[in-house]
Amino acid sequence: MTRKEKLRKYGTLLGGYGFGVFLNQGINLILIPFFWKVLTPEDFGVIAITQIITLFLTPIYLFGASDTIQRYYYQWTEEERPHYLGWFFWFIFSFTLVLTVILDTLGVRYSRYVITSVSFDPLLRYTLWSAFFVNFLSFPVAISRIKQKVLTYNILMNGSFLTQIAIVLYLVMHEKLGVYGYVRGFWIANAIWFIPSLLMTFRDAELFPSKKYMKIPLKFAAPLSLAGIFEGFSTVLDRYFLDKFLPLATIGFYNLARQFASLVNVINSITKLIFIPYIYKINAIKKNAAAVLSNFSLVYSVLMTVPVVACCTLGYEVVAALDPTGVYIKLIEYIPAFAVSFYIIAVGQITGRGMDLAGTTKWVTLVPLAGIIVSLTVYLNFLPEYGVWAVLWSVLLGSLARSIVNIILAIKYFPRELHIAKLLSSWVVAGVFYVLLMNVRLESIWISFAIKLMAILILAAILVRFILLRNIKTLLHPGQPD
Repeated sequence: MTRKEKLRKYGTLLGGYGFGVFLNQGINLILIPFFWKVLTPEDFGVIAITQIITLFLTPIYLFGASDTIQRYYYQWTEEERPHYLGWFFWFIFSFTLVLTVILDTLGVRYSRYVITSVSFDPLLRYTLWSAFFVNFLSFPVAISRIKQKVLTYNILMNGSFLTQIAIVLYLVMHEKLGVYGYVRGFWIANAIWFIPSLLMTFRDAELFPSKKYMKIPLKFAAPLSLAGIFEGFSTVLDRYFLDKFLPLATIGFYNLARQFASLVNVINSITKLIFIPYIYKINAIKKNAAAVLSNFSLVYSVLMTVPVVACCTLGYEVVAALDPTGVYIKLIEYIPAFAVSFYIIAVGQITGRGMDLAGTTKWVTLVPLAGIIVSLTVYLNFLPEYGVWAVLWSVLLGSLARSIVNIILAIKYFPRELHIAKLLSSWVVAGVFYVLLMNVRLESIWISFAIKLMAILILAAILVRFILLRNIKTLLHPGQPD
């Protein structure tokens, strides 16, 4: 495949996935001021606490399914795939159904010992069953990703998202149900998409798989499920301590800042959708995966500094435009910590690919465990004295610990060059632009926004021209695998 053909192919994938992700994030951004008018900071605090259930259970419920499907899809023969997928589905369905029923039964009596500011019935119960229903969307989504079926992926992800938004808007704006309508809306929407998720799954999976294929690749998936438990625990640590020590309004600002900073993950999401299936494919056919991963990790890590700088420096202008009353302007204080944290995690996820490519996951639990240890150390030493800032620092340092351990293990099992000098150079350049732009705050937010945006585009041009050009040309070289 020539360089032009490669550009056309990956440009099409980028456009397809990009459209879906930007549609999702764009609608989220547009709806923020509408929700700000009908929900209070305390309501957003309640939403943040209910998300403890989803954040904790999602990686546990998945049982490593998404990664395992993508890792082994091209190693299974066409005859084997439907049966392995079928057994995987039925195993996870049984496991999650039993676990959800147990948690629902115990939640009424014991949830108050874990979560003090929100009652189990109805909000936490809605969230629990919402997590169960939405989990099964991960099967057809993972299959569409590995097959690079962009249209199918967008139908699944944006169809479910638009359903959620439509129902939530109706219950919150029309029925005036407030935070109860918000949480209930997600439960209804995820229940609606449960059946389509099953139908889409069994287009590729065997409904009655042969006993011959009953042995799913548990050696790969089981450590991922254990890591999922640690992952879930580390993800909700901040919400747990926020619930114990801080008022709901502060938790609301914290959660909104996290949501705003998650715009950094737009690029991360698009990149993973294209690159991870690609790297699994070329690894399966033994086509120089280490060199491709080395160059791509550098290009990705450097370019991701651009949306991070944008998110950190444009926060004031965007929030001020969305909220002229100034009620929510406080959240901009927390945005940089989340943006940098998301960047660190994203770099760890891409540069830290290696154990899965080498076919081993026995040490994968060390990654979230490192984050938990560091985060807990910060919490126990600096809460409640430093309040929300202690929580932010714990998130930031926990993310750093996880990514460092992830990259070290990846290099051990899948050696390749890291291009550290170029990476450090990009951080210095991005840091200089960040410091300069944070001091730009004019009377007109629109002029201020325009100046900062122009500077950010200049930053991107400098990074590409002086740091990445050779690596980008290497990735697009006709000799590289397609």
